[in-house]
Amino acid sequence: MDFGLLADPVDTERYEYLHTGISDHWAAMVPDGHPLQTRESLTPADLVGEPLLLPSREPVRRVVMHWFGSLAPQAVIAGTCNLPANGAAMAANGLGLYLCLDYGVSYPGVRAVPLTPTFESSSVLVWKKQGVSSPAAGAFARFLRA
Repeated sequence: MDFGLLADPVDTERYEYLHTGISDHWAAMVPDGHPLQTRESLTPADLVGEPLLLPSREPVRRVVMHWFGSLAPQAVIAGTCNLPANGAAMAANGLGLYLCLDYGVSYPGVRAVPLTPTFESSSVLVWKKQGVSSPAAGAFARFLRA
């Protein structure tokens, strides 16, 4: 893999990187038929006691738990997942509510319910410091540095 798009926070020591300057909003993927699915937004208090699926990367999980504030110790973490399609499938099958960045993609069996207070993350485009593996990737990396 030549490039990756990662949610902040990112340890950039191993990478060349570019902050995108774009903020994305977080949401909970809530399964069809769940009482919280019809809500306009969800607060940390709404999520206490619900099994939650959180991002796998520890620095991102810490940011999510910070959003919970004083309610963080009451959060029930049922598992972790990084791929939205997999997390949505896990939520649709009753494994928990998947907290993730909302990219506006629809997945079967779930609805993305925004989190409130608004929770946002920026993204970082990363690539290897030692260079890239293809001429096209090298040209793209030079374009990004310019």
